Amino acid sequence: MRRTLLLTLALLVALAAPGTAGFKIEQTMSGMDEQAVIFVDANRIKIESGQEVIFNIEDNILYMLVPERQIYWSGTPEELVTSIRSAMESAMEGMLAQVPEDQRDQYREQMKSMGMFVPGEDDGEAEEHDVAIEKTGNAEEIAGYATEEYQILVDGELVEKVWMADDVPVSDEIDLKRFAEYAAAMKQFSGEYAYETSDEYLSRMASGYPMRTQPFRQGQEGPETEVTALIEMDVPDAKFEVPEGYEKVTLMELQGGMGAPRGGAQAPGTAPPPQAPGMP
Repeated sequence: MRRTLLLTLALLVALAAPGTAGFKIEQTMSGMDEQAVIFVDANRIKIESGQEVIFNIEDNILYMLVPERQIYWSGTPEELVTSIRSAMESAMEGMLAQVPEDQRDQYREQMKSMGMFVPGEDDGEAEEHDVAIEKTGNAEEIAGYATEEYQILVDGELVEKVWMADDVPVSDEIDLKRFAEYAAAMKQFSGEYAYETSDEYLSRMASGYPMRTQPFRQGQEGPETEVTALIEMDVPDAKFEVPEGYEKVTLMELQGGMGAPRGGAQAPGTAPPPQAPGMP
């Protein structure tokens, strides 16, 4: 679930120009029946794929909604990190309490070696990584747009393939770095580097739109996410608002309506982030 959110962040950074009428984007993930519908207009983004997610970039706030239960959570990237940390600390402390006291240090080390968040541990300084974007020479038409294939390498390891269309409208006004803070927030507890926040990645995303993406983890290819339709349209303001009658809840309370994550480890008791096809 975290993975699907992060790739959708990458898919959206080019389409939030306030001067346009707005966009509706339809995309699918290989091997899955469901389709995600994404609306973009004036620095606001909404993802619909069963559950709903709204990014209000101008106000720097994220909304996660569960329509079936008419509940939602909202907060900034910093508040998202705080909420996830609190939930994980509670869950991990509960797990450690069930481990014999003389085995807890060993258990903590095992958790750390697996890249899991450990309560009370200092996150330390952020590591530096080399991000490279390489053109493969492959070209393909996707949903009516000419695209070129690129490989994204982190420290020489392939982490993603993207098929970029350069004739799609690109925003000159959106703060891509601020939007990418959500990617960093979602990866903070996974042990993965948020390459989506690197200058190299943001620069490439700002000059086109990825019509297809495919993540790679430890040499294993993940499912492809492909745009099937990209339509310019007037998007009603109501699309980016929490409907009347919805109750605001904590991230933990929201968890019961978000479903289980697809891929990637999740600590027991933590609230999974929203997903849409095409995110890592």
